[in-house]
Amino acid sequence: MTAHIEGSLEAMDLPTLVQFVAHEGQTAIRLENGSQKGEIYLDHDEICHAELHRPNGQSTLTGEEVVYELLSWETGTFKVERNVPPPTISIQTQWSFLLTEGVRQIDERRSQKELAINNNEQLLSELLAEMSDEDAAKIKELVKQNKEIDMANINQTLDEIMKIDGAIACALVDFES
Repeated sequence: MTAHIEGSLEAMDLPTLVQFVAHEGQTAIRLENGSQKGEIYLDHDEICHAELHRPNGQSTLTGEEVVYELLSWETGTFKVERNVPPPTISIQTQWSFLLTEGVRQIDERRSQKELAINNNEQLLSELLAEMSDEDAAKIKELVKQNKEIDMANINQTLDEIMKIDGAIACALVDFES
């Protein structure tokens, strides 16, 4: 019988979880995030295999790149099962390097995303400066409302902007970028 631990990635992120179970012998960490499923197998202090199962019967990916992808998951659930041998060996790199590289890639993506957000905010500021105060205030209010929503719906925002007289150029520039 295999013992297991279950939890959410919101409560314990994957790097912490791997460090926690790395010394437990043969261990499988099974992850779910929406319709995606992933697995990381450890064998005596080393990550030796990782799989990512894409939804709708798409191909299964294996290897180091899967570890990096799974490390980027901020939500989802995990289940740790002990005494589970890996189905194969697809990774020969030390787990400490995999975690360090995975976290570095996550930080790099965040930096790129922040840079894109800053560039978009600068472009929006320049466009608003060319509009009337009334139209600019309406667009600022729409942007503020959408920032309060977890996932802003760009189509809805563009539809609302298109309704503002004089804002067509702004919507077209944003839509094409």
